Amino acid sequence: MINFFARLLYAINATQKSSYIAVNPLATSLCFLIPERFLSQVKSVCQFRWQNFNFFARRADWGSINTVLLEREYEFVKHLLKDNQHPNVLDLGANIGAFSLFVFDIYPSAICHSVEASADVYSILEQNCKTNSSLNWHVHQAAVWSSNSEIRFQTSKQISTLGAVSQQGDEVVNAITLKQLLNKLQGKVDILKMDIEGAEEEVICASESLLSCVKHLIIQIHPARINQQRVEKVLRQKFDFLYKVPSRSPNPVLLATCEPQESLETLWANDRAKV
Repeated sequence: MINFFARLLYAINATQKSSYIAVNPLATSLCFLIPERFLSQVKSVCQFRWQNFNFFARRADWGSINTVLLEREYEFVKHLLKDNQHPNVLDLGANIGAFSLFVFDIYPSAICHSVEASADVYSILEQNCKTNSSLNWHVHQAAVWSSNSEIRFQTSKQISTLGAVSQQGDEVVNAITLKQLLNKLQGKVDILKMDIEGAEEEVICASESLLSCVKHLIIQIHPARINQQRVEKVLRQKFDFLYKVPSRSPNPVLLATCEPQESLETLWANDRAKV
């Protein structure tokens, strides 16, 4: 009963928030409010418009839209590259592309490469990329890992951001290394965002020497799945500054950079941003 009311409150809240950006608010409301087992009988992919961008998403993708686009968790990104209007951005664990759209809103001439493992989620990401064809946006279906091979990936039908590499995974996907991705950007990345649900330790520790190519690294840590101290040790060795980004998530978001971020230190002063 508690779970039922929690889901109902979540659906009502999502319906209210989504009404501001939904192209068809009524259809979007139905996607949030009707029971999961009946979703296949209605149009489950909804269209939204945020800023100057049209994009598509399902109920399972709402968490990413809300956190990234509406609550603006990555608002601090605009402080990182004030003099660079054409940044190279690598988005690992891209989901439907909300972070990339957020970056394009700040830097319309950015070059973004978005990587997503789940086939279902990637289909939405690819659709969003094609819908915004004027952007320099490139999408790739793969799981980021320490080697390029095939790997099992566990998807989540209810919350699409929870997909993760797992030996018990229900999908077999191609894996890609950070080195391969850096080659697509000629070895230079201004912003690397990594939210790969527990694979960050495997990738970071296998790619230590490559981090010198990254100007700013934004990484979400999943302490229940990895050795956080090991990851932070590598980040401290490769970057001069490490900040904890204020976030509502139980999984901390860190900003690793070689440049002091005085404006962000002031902005985050009450949150004790310095790690």
